[in-house]
Amino acid sequence: DAVSSASRVNEALELDLRTEWRPTDDDALTFRYGAHIEEYLKGGFGGLAYARELAQDNATLRAGVDLFVDAFDPLTPQGLDLGFTKRSALHAFVGGSQILSPTTVASLGYDLTYQWGRLEQVWNSLPTDRRVVRPGEIFPGTRLRHALSAELRQHVPATRSTLHAGYRYYRDDFGLDAHTLELELYQWLGRRLYVRGGYRLHDQSAVDFFTTWVPPRVHEDADPRTADSDLAAFRAHEWSLRLVLFTSLDGERGRESISIGFSRYDRPHLDVDAVMIGYRWER
Repeated sequence: DAVSSASRVNEALELDLRTEWRPTDDDALTFRYGAHIEEYLKGGFGGLAYARELAQDNATLRAGVDLFVDAFDPLTPQGLDLGFTKRSALHAFVGGSQILSPTTVASLGYDLTYQWGRLEQVWNSLPTDRRVVRPGEIFPGTRLRHALSAELRQHVPATRSTLHAGYRYYRDDFGLDAHTLELELYQWLGRRLYVRGGYRLHDQSAVDFFTTWVPPRVHEDADPRTADSDLAAFRAHEWSLRLVLFTSLDGERGRESISIGFSRYDRPHLDVDAVMIGYRWER
């Protein structure tokens, strides 16, 4: 997209409904269901989550499962219509949080995702001999993904500061391993104004079938292959700064705020600078 502007204009519509039922004061069931429509892609999703409050609400356990089904009409890089196809994903998670002190909260979580169907991005192609047509990428028909995450939040009342540190380890059966470290600092500058600074480090290996060139005879086989830079080995850095001003803290009117932020994302062969302006109202 950064080169071709293929998605300069993109239309999407999503409906996401959640219903919570509390059979007791310490138990909660959340039902989630909805649909998503975006250009050539249509999908639906649904799930169930359970939460249990423990130790006088000082600890929380969560578990749940979600199912996502997407249907689309794929086109090859040369414009060939391959007919109707779909991909699905079954996601399960378990985790919990614990209040360690009046100003410290820790959390731990594990996610398992199983995907099946047409998993490749069908418009991606691979570099090859210029005398032949560039072949498209091919993924295995299934993918099993694991993610383990941990977070720690520490508030410092004397300075009205909050520190957030997070770590995530990811592994799948494509051969990809990834480590993500995230640090954030929230600092109040008055009753209505705070600033947030953040840094994120992501380091990953390549999938087993990543390549930057394939011989012309690759058209004759169907072995997995991809040249997608998101599946290559790389290290990425992201810095962010955001300023939030509350224009209302009134209980009847609600909490209203405006914000402005800047972020920079940097990895090999890709640099992105973004400016964000936001408005939020909640009651």
